[in-house]
Amino acid sequence: MDGCTRGKQAQERCQPHAQRRRRYGLTDEEMAAIDRQELCALCRKRPPEHVDHDHVTGRTREALCRLCNTGLGGFEDDPDLLRRAADYIEEHRGRYVVVLP
Repeated sequence: MDGCTRGKQAQERCQPHAQRRRRYGLTDEEMAAIDRQELCALCRKRPPEHVDHDHVTGRTREALCRLCNTGLGGFEDDPDLLRRAADYIEEHRGRYVVVLP
C-alpha cells in the first residue's frame, strides 16, 4: 500500500510510512496488517491508498481506495445516510427518470 520497500529498516526510512504511523498511532503489527491489504476493504476492486479512520474517535479501521474513502467522507461516516443512499439507488435501479425543465 505504501510503495515503500518491505522490511522494518526500509519502512523506518520511508517518510509516508512513518507519517501514517505517527498520525494514526499505529503499532508495527497494525501497520503490517494494513500493508498486507491488497484490495480496498470496502469495494474489494482497487488497491488501497488511504488509511480509513473514525473521525469521532480517531481510531483506524482498514485501508480503502481513493473512491471509497472519498465516498465515506462525503456521507460524513453516517450509517443512516449511507443506508438511505443504498435504498435510494435500489429504489431507482432500472427506472426511467423524467427530467423536468
